[in-house]
Amino acid sequence: MIESRRLKNISASRPLEDDLRRMILRNELQEGSAITPEMELAKRYNISRNTARKALANLENEGLLRKVQGRGTFVVPPDERPAGSPLKHKIILAVNDYSDMLTSNAYDRNLISGCLEYAFHANMELLVADPSSFSYESLSNDFDSGRLNGIIWERPIKEIFPLIEELRDKKLPQVAISRSIPGVPSLFFDADRSIRETVEFLNDIGHHDIAFVDLKSDYSIFVNRQRAFADALRRMGHKYPEKYICLPPFGSKYEDELDKLPPVTAIISASFVMDGIYSWLERKGLRVPGDISLISLSSENSRELLSYPELSAILDPRQEIGLTAMEILDDIIAGRQVSSAPIRIRGELLIRKSCVSPLINKEKVAI
Repeated sequence: MIESRRLKNISASRPLEDDLRRMILRNELQEGSAITPEMELAKRYNISRNTARKALANLENEGLLRKVQGRGTFVVPPDERPAGSPLKHKIILAVNDYSDMLTSNAYDRNLISGCLEYAFHANMELLVADPSSFSYESLSNDFDSGRLNGIIWERPIKEIFPLIEELRDKKLPQVAISRSIPGVPSLFFDADRSIRETVEFLNDIGHHDIAFVDLKSDYSIFVNRQRAFADALRRMGHKYPEKYICLPPFGSKYEDELDKLPPVTAIISASFVMDGIYSWLERKGLRVPGDISLISLSSENSRELLSYPELSAILDPRQEIGLTAMEILDDIIAGRQVSSAPIRIRGELLIRKSCVSPLINKEKVAI
């Protein structure tokens, strides 16, 4: 079974960070003196050494602490601290606003929520922007002048890849979501694993003939999850699993494509075609879950989960992806070593009324 995801507790460093900040600002720690070593602070606050290090790094960014190699971390005297508010790292979250519905799109809102949560705790500024008007010159100038510290690219289109590569060569910190660009750290929802485990779950409760409805696309994220589905069916004994994969082009007449499927008892589907599937099932006189069990590839609070309260789903961990992307970017900005190998985050299988075991001795419905 798919594990329920656990959002990283990025606030674990807050008690230590808040206590140190308060003591420094109230002059309770002697200026110019070394503070308690991070290993001892980690034990005292029951946190990892990396978490303690992150708390100290945030206070260094605010100009309250100064790390001296080989000697320790020292309280910065008041007259040497930055005037006014502490400087904040400025981050752009570049989101392609395909339908001008960014604020009402739960899929993107969940990602933005994770990014904002991390930004709040790490004292960073986050700007959400459509990258269609981005240029190398403007982003490069903003980076050189300190007006920009990093970019998170949410599913960037291929036409933007050359810009990302130019900025990579300039050493501007970047993270890509759901896309692979050489030399740029990337994050993915581990849909391949989630698909495989969902097929295994359906098989365990009695389903053998299972369909996968997905977007026809040459992006690797789609190709890989379709291959994972076919491999899972092949392990179940299907000689020709590809016939159970339906790939209607976005915006097409979905029902015509669905008519081409062989008889099935369960369907896993991308969320964009869910309205079409329900219309198709109604036309066929098929019941959910009496005749067909249905599982959607979705994210929390997505429109299809609100429209169809009975709908089961594989939940894309968008909020956790946002948190993790910001954490990686924060590490790059701080000069920590970060691998460019893809990071894959597991989803959660949410079972509701649309998914049940097939009825005993029930004949498979021909569709």
